[in-house]
Amino acid sequence: MALDYFDNDTGHHICVHIRREDFMLYGVYEYSTENFTRASVLYLRAKLHESGKNTTVAILGDDRLWAQALFANDTWIRVPTIPARPTTDYAFFARHCHTILLTASASTFGFWSAYISSAEIVYYNVEYAMDKDFQGNFVPADIFPPTWIPLQLNSSNNVITEVAR
Repeated sequence: MALDYFDNDTGHHICVHIRREDFMLYGVYEYSTENFTRASVLYLRAKLHESGKNTTVAILGDDRLWAQALFANDTWIRVPTIPARPTTDYAFFARHCHTILLTASASTFGFWSAYISSAEIVYYNVEYAMDKDFQGNFVPADIFPPTWIPLQLNSSNNVITEVAR
């Protein structure tokens, strides 16, 4: 499976978990948005390239057609064509990811994929819920391991920043 995603690429693998379909339907949790997903992937690639790492990105999760369209012109992106299955994603994250990005931080599938992985570092979207009152009651330290790094999108200029915990 990894060879299909990375075409025998032995570089640094960034794995991105997206969650959209049910999160968009119910409107409670923040779903993977075009702006955050694209800006954060570009941010991580640039950061890793500065440290001399050649990167390839695999996008897994529930809306792969959306991801293919979002990154249609990027040759360094791999979006699997097999149907999305959480168990397959778990196994892939566990074995092949050096860096993980959770674009919909409330996703339990994304969380556990990252948690059981052997990734060197995990990044997550600081925006957890669409309801800002609910977001205000959310304490990231109660959920995310202290080594995981929150990212925030400045929506006025699409710039990603790492948030202090």
